[in-house]
Amino acid sequence: MYYWITDVFDILRNIPGIAVQGGVRTSGKTISIRGFSDNEDVLIQIDGVSQNFEKYRYGSGVDIDPELLKEIAVFRGGSSIAQASGYLGGVVQMETKDASDFLSESEQFGSDFKSGYNTNNDGKVYALTSYGRAFDHFDFLASATKRNTNDYQLPDGSRFPDSDESQLSLLGKMEIDWGDLHFTGSHRYGEDSGREPFDITGGVTGIGGVVRRDTKENATSLRLQYEPLTSLIDMDTSVGYIEKTVLDGREESAGGGIDTFDYRIWTISTSNKSVFEYFGLTHEIRYGYQWNRERRTTFRENAVFSGFNLAQPSGEKRNWGVYIDNTVSIAGFEFHAGARHDNYDVYAKDDIRSILEARGDADLISFSETTPSLGVEYHWNWLDIFYSYSEGFRAPLLDEYFALSSLSRCFYFDEFDRRPEPLPVPEVVFPDLIEYLSSGRTFDEWAADQEAATELDRNIEGIIARQNEANLQAWIASPTGQLSASCGDNYEPEQAANHEVGFAITFDGLISDSDKFFGKFTYYDTRVTNLIESIYQDAVTLEVDQPGVEVRKGYEIELQYDHPYVFAELAVSILTGYVQYNYFDNNIDPRVSQIATASDRGKFELINVPANTINFTFGGRVPDWRFEFGHILRAYDSRNVSVGTIVGCDGGLFVVPTCLLRGEQNGYMTSNLFASWFPHNALELRLTVDNLLNKEFQLSGFGGGLGAIAPGRDVRLSFRVQY
Repeated sequence: MYYWITDVFDILRNIPGIAVQGGVRTSGKTISIRGFSDNEDVLIQIDGVSQNFEKYRYGSGVDIDPELLKEIAVFRGGSSIAQASGYLGGVVQMETKDASDFLSESEQFGSDFKSGYNTNNDGKVYALTSYGRAFDHFDFLASATKRNTNDYQLPDGSRFPDSDESQLSLLGKMEIDWGDLHFTGSHRYGEDSGREPFDITGGVTGIGGVVRRDTKENATSLRLQYEPLTSLIDMDTSVGYIEKTVLDGREESAGGGIDTFDYRIWTISTSNKSVFEYFGLTHEIRYGYQWNRERRTTFRENAVFSGFNLAQPSGEKRNWGVYIDNTVSIAGFEFHAGARHDNYDVYAKDDIRSILEARGDADLISFSETTPSLGVEYHWNWLDIFYSYSEGFRAPLLDEYFALSSLSRCFYFDEFDRRPEPLPVPEVVFPDLIEYLSSGRTFDEWAADQEAATELDRNIEGIIARQNEANLQAWIASPTGQLSASCGDNYEPEQAANHEVGFAITFDGLISDSDKFFGKFTYYDTRVTNLIESIYQDAVTLEVDQPGVEVRKGYEIELQYDHPYVFAELAVSILTGYVQYNYFDNNIDPRVSQIATASDRGKFELINVPANTINFTFGGRVPDWRFEFGHILRAYDSRNVSVGTIVGCDGGLFVVPTCLLRGEQNGYMTSNLFASWFPHNALELRLTVDNLLNKEFQLSGFGGGLGAIAPGRDVRLSFRVQY
């Protein structure tokens, strides 16, 4: 790596099609692949352990020291059926280093110490890693990283409030080789605490106010690989488990109190690769099984309430899948064909489950999907040409399945009772004396009824008020009332079809005998149907549908040139697309008909995708001095954003997308310098200047909105000693 990186997001932002969105803090950043950035859109794994924590306005939760990562594999789109299912954006898989990445063949033990300093936020980082090869077949590694910062400084010299961080991460890893068998075990621990906005992805104090947030994470990975001397067996089995706890102590929201989020995620996978050669062709078959369980338990407690979280209810998702992927190679061609089948079970928990049972709805939602994948590649000398087609799906989040009240998109569906209208105060009718006497009734009867009418007239408003309150309380407690509205099995998974086509060129010795050049161009077209946010009920037929469509088309360009004295990289990402909700005719939700105009029935440019970007890195080397230096230019185009909601469109940001007000975020450009020097085999010095020109610009916020102002100029210094 050319420069000192503070987190893993610094690495990913240089890959075409990848963007980093969210706030300035590590815990508030999210990974976007081709504009998909939700929890269910991008799968993140570290040593086979899933990192997908479904928490509202929270980042991807990746806080591992990037210097400990050996490899980051990014699978864009849904083209790789062997990785996982249910993720429209793609998969990011990270693998941590082991002792062999630090030790030479002649070394047995060693340590690595790193220290760094950021001038912008007075940030300090210390990392100590020790490793060894106790026996010929046993390696071990232990690492600890501590990072502390103060508030970020903005380009105008002011401080960004509540942006300080305090993080601790630990890693222990061991490897054992028994000939054909290779076992790897690792355990990670991380903790983070500080005062920060509830909306950490937006980065600014807004919805939810400020919280005192404490997080703890424990992740264990076990992996066994078996590769005997046969082309028919290459087995890989892994088991991953992670538990994470997030406590939000609210300071500026109604009632104060604490929100607790507890996550338990299991991941099990096993696969095998078999290779056959016959009739001049090579046939490779990959097949496997994957099982995953994500459990979330939430609890809210404050001065006026103690119970479950309406917006983020407890629940559990279990899924298993099997796949087979075939590759046949002959005469420079590679033909790919595969498919996978997945079964999903999503459970409601705790109070949500009780509400569902009370109204006779199932607390278990099950579905299955079968998705194909096809492709062809042609390899000729320095040129590769490829095309692929794949299908995918995305299940609703737990929040979408089971969130209650106005946070549910099914709030106005006919299965839920509307808030009772207040009873009018009736006019009391007093008895007429002449009518009483002429009908044969006595004066005493008239007097008694007159007194009763007078008493009723005196108390009628109170009687009606008590009845209205009783009706309201019955509605609030009713599992069929709108306050208990949840979409549940009204939802269907989103469906995606993805096409990719492109070419890659590779040259060794392009200009000189010792240089290398690589170039890749990719065009993709992704069409998503059954949009979850377009769910609606027809007021006439009462049928439920998800007619929304989203189309994304993009170009990705990657160029790399490497020479002993100079190097350069260019990454270009261009994404266009639109969304069309198609839910306006007879929509039972009155807000749609009240707010929507004729123009809303058409196509909208996407607002929840990153800007088009160009990342250009170039630099030089002085091999004799082991000195390297360079410059990174990042250019961001303007982009469409949400700047609020239409006045009077209650809850529109969450359930009525056409309520959004749209605007434009200005484009910008940043310059960044870096240099590294190895004065000794055991010593490395690095200097990085981020945002050299102290440019002021805004980050990408939550839900396609404007985010926080980015930090100003930051000079980063670090040294690393290996002994």
